[in-house]
Amino acid sequence: MAIKFDDVLLRLGMGRWNLPVILIISYWTMNVPSHTLGGAFLAPAIDVTCILPDHGLPKITSLDGSNQTTVDQCVYLEETKEGALKERPCTQWYYDNSTFITTITSEFNLVCEHKVWRATFQSIYLFGLLVGSSINGFFSDTFMDESPRWLIVQGQHDRALKVLEKAARLNKATLPPRDQLLTMMQNIASEAESVPEKRRHQRGLTKVMGKFLDFARSYMILVRTRRMRRYTLAMYVCFTVTGLGFYGLSLSGSTLGINLFVFMALSGTAELPGKGLSGVIVERFGRRNVNIICYALTALSLLAVPFVPTGSTWLIAVLSLLGKITISFSYTIIFLHCAECFPTEARTRGLGTSTIMAQVGSVCAAFVVEYLGSVAIWAPSVLFGMSSLVASAVMLTLPETRGAALHDTVVTLEARPSNSRSVRKKNQMRKTAETTLRT
Repeated sequence: MAIKFDDVLLRLGMGRWNLPVILIISYWTMNVPSHTLGGAFLAPAIDVTCILPDHGLPKITSLDGSNQTTVDQCVYLEETKEGALKERPCTQWYYDNSTFITTITSEFNLVCEHKVWRATFQSIYLFGLLVGSSINGFFSDTFMDESPRWLIVQGQHDRALKVLEKAARLNKATLPPRDQLLTMMQNIASEAESVPEKRRHQRGLTKVMGKFLDFARSYMILVRTRRMRRYTLAMYVCFTVTGLGFYGLSLSGSTLGINLFVFMALSGTAELPGKGLSGVIVERFGRRNVNIICYALTALSLLAVPFVPTGSTWLIAVLSLLGKITISFSYTIIFLHCAECFPTEARTRGLGTSTIMAQVGSVCAAFVVEYLGSVAIWAPSVLFGMSSLVASAVMLTLPETRGAALHDTVVTLEARPSNSRSVRKKNQMRKTAETTLRT
């Protein structure tokens, strides 16, 4: 019986070979939040009072639907020589320093018509992530060597064999015979669409243009076949919604009238149990089902915000916090689900471009909070809630990958039976084989 790559991984198990990767990723992820969420503290929305010049008069306006009035802090009135009152833009303000002593907002007067720069500042780092994500897949594919799956698909069998032997030595595991491993690698590589030998006809082009065409053509694997196209588009929608909702809720604490420090501390603390239990939960209930529920709960909590009575800031905070917890749970799970949906030869490109879509959503989040929040305090929450509802429906089109063997090539993915009963039977046979291997 021919061995499968998943059988080899079962023999390798977890050990010293996996530890450096886990430590490096853990160190990297610990440094990300301070940058991605720093804009909420460095350039927050702050209450201001226009400093009127000599002979300047405040502009008083009535609030819609009530008898209350408010003073416009962006313009003031000035009497002309003819005795008429003319609006003038305010150029100096007193800033409410009860929460923040100094900020980029107050230092550069990012208020009124200049508030767009506050959202731009918050988005600029996330835009950098978008650019980085767009080239990350290319560099990973060029430089992803510790990944034996990728090396096998690329036809680099000798390098893949060295990596597997190193992993077996460090994990104190025993590999199948060398001839069986080489046969397995040849079978996998023969089905792959992205083996370098298939693109040799491009050597006649200029070096730069040839590399560009090769790079662009390699990404067509994500939409070339029916199932890959469906998976790709569905992941793009879900990643965009997740990035939009997660960062939008993270940045909206000050616009909701909530103490930003308390909101961030509570949301971070509340996420800890869910993040820690996410592995156990998805192994028990699956990736797709848990994500569908998380998106639906996010939509439910955020769409309830417009119905909160005026003045009940604490209830808005609770609903926003619930939405933040569930969308962050989805953010954790969807990366795992995405990696398991795409086959090895397209996994880096699929995950990389999906991450780009998440960054597109996150870049838009600051502008959504800034502009929709100025229209109505609940408007951003409604948008985030509606988009989460869409993501929950789109997630239904993706397969459940819990307990399923990872596909190495697009050919094996497209050949997978769509009948759920056939998939369950195949998974049961695989589990039986795993039990045999362990004994």
